[in-house]
Amino acid sequence: MVAKRPVVAAPKLWEPDNKLGRVLDVLLVPWHPIHDLPYQVHTDRELALMLAGKKPLAAFSETYPGVEAERGLIPEDAFHPHVESGRIVKREHISPPNEKSPKLKGQRLGTRRVLYALPGEEWRIDAYLLLWKTAEKAGWGEGFERLEGSLLGYEEWQNDAFIEWKKKRYQAASIANKTKPSAG
Repeated sequence: MVAKRPVVAAPKLWEPDNKLGRVLDVLLVPWHPIHDLPYQVHTDRELALMLAGKKPLAAFSETYPGVEAERGLIPEDAFHPHVESGRIVKREHISPPNEKSPKLKGQRLGTRRVLYALPGEEWRIDAYLLLWKTAEKAGWGEGFERLEGSLLGYEEWQNDAFIEWKKKRYQAASIANKTKPSAG
């Protein structure tokens, strides 16, 4: 029997009126396997970490042209006042669909990326975009995973833990798929 995982209380730090990363609210979220990592991931805390000077780059993506179900995934409204004041730099990049792009209702989809960097860290935006352009041709791998984590502000030990966590999840999924009875 699988033990039930608890609901996780995650600070709701990305609200636009949340000045200097003070916790205003707590958002209860269902447990996710990523909560097993030995550190707190940046997801949903990007803006607060950036305003505190603890995260140099935040990256968000969605399909392009946009799919209705994805609208609002990128917290542009929350970042907007800080971009306007110059505390954060924003760049948008569109990767148009190509012949290898996935299709939705017969239409090929590209990727829209919205990247935010602290002033003086804008070079990370260019490096991040180059990382993804190269990965499209060479394929994603551990080296790209480590580079992405470093660009986003994770420490080396955190990248190590994340990569080990992903390997264990992949192995567990592979074992689970091999033990499923086949239809026949």
